[in-house]
Amino acid sequence: MHVEQLAERILFLKGEVEMKVAGEVRKLTEVKDMLEGVVENGTARNIYTPKYRIAGKTGTARLASGSSGYGGGRYRASFVGYFPAERPLYSCIVVIDNPTNGYYATTVSAPVFREIADKVYSMAYVQYGKPEYEADKTLPVCKNGLKEDFRTIFDELDMDIDGVRDADGADWVVTASNEGENIVIKPRRISYSSVPNVKGMGLRDALYVLENSGLKVDFSGAGMVQRQSLQPGAEVPKGSYIRIELR
Repeated sequence: MHVEQLAERILFLKGEVEMKVAGEVRKLTEVKDMLEGVVENGTARNIYTPKYRIAGKTGTARLASGSSGYGGGRYRASFVGYFPAERPLYSCIVVIDNPTNGYYATTVSAPVFREIADKVYSMAYVQYGKPEYEADKTLPVCKNGLKEDFRTIFDELDMDIDGVRDADGADWVVTASNEGENIVIKPRRISYSSVPNVKGMGLRDALYVLENSGLKVDFSGAGMVQRQSLQPGAEVPKGSYIRIELR
């Protein structure tokens, strides 16, 4: 992994999606504008086209040559982007190691991306005509968790939640679908004086609940909690170990 990551974290605050980039909090719309600016008047302006909008980022890096370090004149040029930028349909990354005709991404990998994008966009236009966008009504897969997290995220997605009134006063909720139309939330009562039920939660929420109950946690897998080694509601001494399995 690169030492300096582009996005350190993503936040949902006050209905806005925000990212912490290079130490500064940026709205997601600002990040998208930056990526479009790379092609419109930045390092990839040579692939700009008025026919459709491209957003992306160039990258040029030295490659290590064994024990001799980075002085061997080996490079990697890359460009990652998506198009059409205003309503993305396609994304692509072009990575070229040890290019022979220059090594900057601007002149090596970005033009390859543009060539691919031109062909993909023209083929789609010929086959399907001008792209028509239909709203995706598929309900997202939801983990059980904090009620306020769900309200913030679904406000951002402009989607309705059923059961908010029934969950009034509850911090934690479980989720279900309402005949494929809306997500339904139901209250989950969490007692920190006994072993909590964290099934269906993501790892972050499960760790928060279990550790605040005085338990030491071991985990495996990724996704949602499917199993927990201690029975929910059991009375166990503080400092006991619990293992959770996620899938």
